[in-house]
Amino acid sequence: MKKASALKRFLKSEQTVIILTTLLTLLWAVTAGIKLRDYKTFKNQMDLQPLLPFLKGTTKLILIPSELLAALLLVLEKTRRFGLKMSLWLLVIFSGYIIFLFITQPHLPCACGAPFKQLSWWQHLLFNCTFIALNIWALILYRKRKEVKMGP
Repeated sequence: MKKASALKRFLKSEQTVIILTTLLTLLWAVTAGIKLRDYKTFKNQMDLQPLLPFLKGTTKLILIPSELLAALLLVLEKTRRFGLKMSLWLLVIFSGYIIFLFITQPHLPCACGAPFKQLSWWQHLLFNCTFIALNIWALILYRKRKEVKMGP
Protein backbone atom coordinates (compact mmCIF):
# COMPACT_ATOMS: atom_id res chain seq x y z
CA MET A 1 0.00 0.00 0.00
CA LYS A 2 2.86 2.39 0.84
CA LYS A 3 4.52 1.69 -2.51
CA ALA A 4 1.32 2.56 -4.37
CA SER A 5 0.93 5.88 -2.56
CA ALA A 6 4.63 6.68 -3.06
CA LEU A 7 4.26 5.99 -6.79
CA LYS A 8 1.12 8.12 -6.91
CA ARG A 9 2.94 11.01 -5.22
CA PHE A 10 5.88 10.65 -7.59
CA LEU A 11 3.61 10.68 -10.65
CA LYS A 12 2.23 14.03 -9.45
CA SER A 13 5.57 15.48 -8.36
CA GLU A 14 7.90 18.15 -9.64
CA GLN A 15 10.39 15.41 -10.62
CA THR A 16 7.79 14.00 -13.00
CA VAL A 17 7.37 17.42 -14.62
CA ILE A 18 11.14 17.60 -15.03
CA ILE A 19 11.32 14.11 -16.54
CA LEU A 20 8.46 14.82 -18.97
CA THR A 21 9.89 18.19 -19.92
CA THR A 22 13.31 16.62 -20.48
CA LEU A 23 11.79 13.99 -22.79
CA LEU A 24 10.03 16.69 -24.81
CA THR A 25 13.18 18.84 -24.91
CA LEU A 26 15.18 15.87 -26.19
CA LEU A 27 12.52 15.10 -28.79
CA TRP A 28 12.68 18.61 -30.26
CA ALA A 29 16.44 19.08 -29.95
CA VAL A 30 17.29 15.69 -31.46
CA THR A 31 14.73 16.02 -34.24
CA ALA A 32 16.02 19.49 -35.20
CA GLY A 33 19.63 18.35 -34.86
CA ILE A 34 19.10 15.41 -37.21
CA LYS A 35 17.52 17.70 -39.80
CA LEU A 36 20.40 20.17 -39.49
CA ARG A 37 23.02 17.42 -39.69
CA ASP A 38 21.58 16.21 -43.00
CA TYR A 39 19.93 19.39 -44.21
CA LYS A 40 20.18 18.44 -47.89
CA THR A 41 18.16 15.26 -47.34
CA PHE A 42 15.66 17.17 -45.20
CA LYS A 43 15.19 19.76 -47.98
CA ASN A 44 14.80 17.05 -50.63
CA GLN A 45 12.23 15.15 -48.56
CA MET A 46 10.32 18.36 -47.84
CA ASP A 47 10.18 19.00 -51.59
CA LEU A 48 8.41 15.65 -51.98
CA GLN A 49 5.74 16.53 -49.42
CA PRO A 50 2.26 17.32 -50.79
CA LEU A 51 2.21 20.95 -49.70
CA LEU A 52 1.26 24.01 -51.68
CA PRO A 53 4.43 25.50 -53.21
CA PHE A 54 4.45 28.57 -50.95
CA LEU A 55 4.08 26.33 -47.87
CA LYS A 56 7.07 24.17 -48.83
CA GLY A 57 9.47 27.11 -48.71
CA THR A 58 7.95 28.52 -45.54
CA THR A 59 7.89 25.14 -43.82
CA LYS A 60 11.54 24.49 -44.66
CA LEU A 61 12.43 27.87 -43.16
CA ILE A 62 10.40 27.70 -39.94
CA LEU A 63 10.33 24.01 -39.03
CA ILE A 64 13.82 23.59 -37.59
CA PRO A 65 13.85 26.96 -35.77
CA SER A 66 10.41 26.13 -34.31
CA GLU A 67 11.68 22.81 -32.97
CA LEU A 68 14.78 24.45 -31.51
CA LEU A 69 12.68 27.24 -29.99
CA ALA A 70 10.36 24.68 -28.38
CA ALA A 71 13.39 22.90 -26.87
CA LEU A 72 14.82 26.19 -25.58
CA LEU A 73 11.50 27.32 -24.09
CA LEU A 74 11.15 23.98 -22.30
CA VAL A 75 14.61 24.28 -20.75
CA LEU A 76 14.08 27.73 -19.28
CA GLU A 77 11.90 27.79 -16.15
CA LYS A 78 10.39 31.20 -16.96
CA THR A 79 9.23 30.04 -20.39
CA ARG A 80 8.47 26.39 -19.62
CA ARG A 81 4.69 26.76 -19.61
CA PHE A 82 4.75 28.46 -23.01
CA GLY A 83 7.24 25.81 -24.21
CA LEU A 84 4.86 23.05 -23.13
CA LYS A 85 2.03 24.73 -25.03
CA MET A 86 4.18 25.24 -28.12
CA SER A 87 5.38 21.65 -27.95
CA LEU A 88 1.79 20.42 -27.74
CA TRP A 89 0.72 22.51 -30.73
CA LEU A 90 3.66 21.26 -32.79
CA LEU A 91 2.82 17.65 -31.93
CA VAL A 92 -0.86 18.16 -32.79
CA ILE A 93 -0.02 19.84 -36.11
CA PHE A 94 2.51 17.14 -37.02
CA SER A 95 0.02 14.42 -36.06
CA GLY A 96 -2.67 16.00 -38.21
CA TYR A 97 -0.24 16.10 -41.09
CA ILE A 98 0.73 12.47 -40.49
CA ILE A 99 -2.95 11.49 -40.65
CA PHE A 100 -3.26 13.41 -43.93
CA LEU A 101 -0.20 11.61 -45.36
CA PHE A 102 -1.33 8.25 -44.02
CA ILE A 103 -4.58 8.66 -45.96
CA THR A 104 -3.31 10.34 -49.13
CA GLN A 105 0.40 9.59 -49.60
CA PRO A 106 1.41 6.49 -47.61
CA HIS A 107 4.44 5.87 -49.87
CA LEU A 108 6.19 9.17 -49.09
CA PRO A 109 9.25 9.14 -46.81
CA CYS A 110 9.16 10.94 -43.50
CA ALA A 111 11.19 14.16 -43.44
CA CYS A 112 11.67 13.95 -39.65
CA GLY A 113 15.09 12.37 -39.53
CA ALA A 114 16.96 9.11 -39.00
CA PRO A 115 15.16 7.45 -36.07
CA PHE A 116 11.75 8.13 -37.58
CA LYS A 117 12.57 7.01 -41.13
CA GLN A 118 12.17 3.42 -40.00
CA LEU A 119 8.64 4.02 -38.71
CA SER A 120 5.55 3.56 -40.80
CA TRP A 121 3.10 6.45 -40.82
CA TRP A 122 0.91 4.47 -38.40
CA GLN A 123 3.82 3.89 -36.00
CA HIS A 124 4.82 7.54 -36.30
CA LEU A 125 1.27 8.58 -35.39
CA LEU A 126 1.30 6.29 -32.34
CA PHE A 127 4.65 7.77 -31.30
CA ASN A 128 3.25 11.30 -31.64
CA CYS A 129 0.07 10.42 -29.73
CA THR A 130 2.22 9.06 -26.89
CA PHE A 131 4.15 12.31 -26.76
CA ILE A 132 0.92 14.32 -26.95
CA ALA A 133 -0.31 12.44 -23.88
CA LEU A 134 3.01 13.04 -22.07
CA ASN A 135 2.89 16.71 -23.04
CA ILE A 136 -0.67 17.12 -21.72
CA TRP A 137 0.31 15.34 -18.50
CA ALA A 138 3.27 17.70 -18.08
CA LEU A 139 1.06 20.75 -18.69
CA ILE A 140 -1.48 19.59 -16.09
CA LEU A 141 1.21 18.85 -13.49
CA TYR A 142 3.00 22.11 -14.24
CA ARG A 143 -0.19 24.11 -13.79
CA LYS A 144 -1.05 22.30 -10.54
CA ARG A 145 2.48 22.82 -9.26
CA LYS A 146 2.26 26.55 -9.96
CA GLU A 147 -1.14 26.76 -8.23
CA VAL A 148 0.24 25.03 -5.12
CA LYS A 149 3.28 27.36 -5.02
CA MET A 150 1.10 30.47 -5.38
CA GLY A 151 -1.47 29.30 -2.85
CA PRO A 152 -5.15 30.25 -2.60
